[in-house]
Amino acid sequence: MGNRLRLATILCAFWWIPAQADEPASQETVQSDISTREIYIQSNFAGIEIVIFGSVDFSHTPSPDEGDYDVITVIRSPAEPLVVRQKKRVGGIWVNRAGRTFREVPGFYAVLATRPFKAIAPEDVDRLHELWLKLSGVDGVGAKLHHRDVVGLALRRLEKEFCSNVRDEVLKDLDDELRKG
Repeated sequence: MGNRLRLATILCAFWWIPAQADEPASQETVQSDISTREIYIQSNFAGIEIVIFGSVDFSHTPSPDEGDYDVITVIRSPAEPLVVRQKKRVGGIWVNRAGRTFREVPGFYAVLATRPFKAIAPEDVDRLHELWLKLSGVDGVGAKLHHRDVVGLALRRLEKEFCSNVRDEVLKDLDDELRKG
């Protein structure tokens, strides 16, 4: 009876080891916060210092001294309608001409990073951001447009073209892109 118990214990131990090995490693997650959530600007406003801080949970880096993380922060105010007017000189006086209304424009928008963007992100990310900014200024799109919307649309269009009569052109363009390497 003692041998059976010992054998059962050994089998259970071997069964338990692979189960532990198959468990995925914890995914890195960023926890962040900001020192001041709301800023009230009045006539005597002289500026404010904002501290952005955070940590990486389940970091895959062996120690804080090894492997740096890049941080990119977007600071923007709430979006609101904005009217832009062109001035025209009429009889020596500047007057407003026709205006254009943008529905959702942040009053303040800044992107800050720990290193130059070109050192952090590939050229395609910069191209995506520039296109997103251009599209955000289009009437009816505004601040509700997200980067993933631009990427999703581009992927759907690429898939549609790949499955159409311009398939060979798509493959040639992809080959050209790979050669740029």
